Amino acid sequence: MERINTTASTFESGEWQPAGDVTIQFSAADRSTLHIEARADATAPWEVVRTVQFYEDPIVKLTQLPWLRLRIENPLEGQVTVWSDT
Repeated sequence: MERINTTASTFESGEWQPAGDVTIQFSAADRSTLHIEARADATAPWEVVRTVQFYEDPIVKLTQLPWLRLRIENPLEGQVTVWSDT
């Protein structure tokens, strides 16, 4: 389970390898954005597979991807929290 609590203007999680499908929940301050990034191999470049804005549906379901990481843009430095089920 990846969990982030931050008020930083930018934040990048550690990478992880989910064992199956992933559900991510995003609770964010105004103007915050969550970028979900994935890659096929440990040496491949990171690619954004989904972007979630603060006003969108806060729960995202993704099919299994080999590697994931989360990147947050939080220009107003409000509270941002992210959970995942793996």
